[in-house]
Amino acid sequence: MTRYEIKLTSIDQSFLCTLGGVSYRMTLRWNSALVGEWILGIHDANDKPIVDGIALVAGINLLGEFDYLYIGGTGGYLYCGTDGQWTVDPTQTNLGVTSHLIWEPYA
Repeated sequence: MTRYEIKLTSIDQSFLCTLGGVSYRMTLRWNSALVGEWILGIHDANDKPIVDGIALVAGINLLGEFDYLYIGGTGGYLYCGTDGQWTVDPTQTNLGVTSHLIWEPYA
């Protein structure tokens, strides 16, 4: 399977991204409440919300419960982790540096 890294930085951001030939607007924001975590929102190309409030938790398919939405055309795995430790959540300062967001379409 081919894996694609979605390039990120350690600041709140909104950007266009193509997954499986489909364009999306992704939004990431740091939520400092409680322990602090990055929150992902995905909108269609017309900026209509598809899903919001996905916490970037390492070691799981972030889109697993949203398979029925067929994000990326046929769906796929979206996961995050830190270099060499795919069970370590991204921090406020390492997102896009040592912590990565990876898209892997279903075969």
